[in-house]
Amino acid sequence: MVLFASCGTGIEYREKVSEKDVQRAYRQAEARQKPSSITWPGDSLPQWQKGKQFYVTDAQVVHLFAPSRDYNIDTINLQHRVLAYDGYTTGHTLDNRPTVNIRMRDPNNGCVYEYRTDKELSQFHPSFSIPMLIPVDVARHVAAQIEGRQFYIKTPIWYDATTEQMRDGRKFVPVVIKRVLPGNKVMPLRIIFAPQDVSTGDLAMVWLTDDVSNMASRSFDAMFDAQDPHRLYPQIGATMWQSIIHSQVVDGMTKDEVQLSLGAPKQIARRPSQSVMTEIWLYDGGKMLTFIDGLLRIDNK
Repeated sequence: MVLFASCGTGIEYREKVSEKDVQRAYRQAEARQKPSSITWPGDSLPQWQKGKQFYVTDAQVVHLFAPSRDYNIDTINLQHRVLAYDGYTTGHTLDNRPTVNIRMRDPNNGCVYEYRTDKELSQFHPSFSIPMLIPVDVARHVAAQIEGRQFYIKTPIWYDATTEQMRDGRKFVPVVIKRVLPGNKVMPLRIIFAPQDVSTGDLAMVWLTDDVSNMASRSFDAMFDAQDPHRLYPQIGATMWQSIIHSQVVDGMTKDEVQLSLGAPKQIARRPSQSVMTEIWLYDGGKMLTFIDGLLRIDNK
C-alpha cells in the first residue's frame, strides 16, 4: 500500500490509516441507516417446475452446453433470449456419482440444451445458479415488492434506461421504481426508476446484485432507502445538503459531510501539532482533501 510521503513538502505524517481502518471508522454511521430490505425467491433445482424461464445474458452461454447435432455453437446466438427449464436427467461420472444434467428448451427453435452440473441432486441449494442465465421469476419477485414505490437512491452512479450509458446522477433524492428487469452476468437485475426532484421525467437505471452476491455495495439495501437519509443528519442545512446530493465538496464541510458527498476515502494521513490537527484524505484518481481541526479547507488560489 502506498503511504503519503513528504515529497519535498516538509510534511511528515506520524499516523497512517489504511482503507480498512477508514471503513471501520464509518461502519457505525452506515449502521444508523435502517435498510429497506426485500426478499428473494429461495427455490432450488428440485423445486423447479418445467417452463421456468431464464434470461440469457451472454452469447458465450452456448459453450456451457453439451455438444449436440441439433445446433452449431459457432453460429447460434442465445443472448437476450429466454430459455425454459425442461427438466433434468441423471448421468454418471467416472467415479459412478449420479450427477444432474439440466435441460433448457429454446421456444424459438425447439432446441434443447443440456448443462452438465457435475452435482448430485442432494447438493443443490437455493444459491445455485447457471452461469449467464438469470431466472426471470427473480426479477418478477423483486418487482412485486418495489415497483410503483418511492425510495431514496443512495448512489450517484446512474445509467440511461435506454442506452445503458453512464449519466449524471444524484444521491439521496426521491425516485419511483418503474420496472425491474433481468440484468447481466455480474449484476442480475436492472432497476428502472424516475427521479422525482426534476420535471423532465427521464428514466434512469442502476444495476443490482442478488442476495448471494459478494458485491455488498450494489445490493438493494446499499442503494435504496425507504426514508429520506437527510433525517439522520438534521444538523446539515439545506444548502449544504444540495452539495452532498450532487457529490460536491465545499470549504468548511465536516468530515461527515464530505463522507456523505464522496464516500469514504481510500486512505487517511494525520499530522498532529501543538496548535492544529491536519488530516489528508486521498481518493481514487489522486483527489486529495485537507482538513484542519475537522473542517475541510479548500485553497481556491
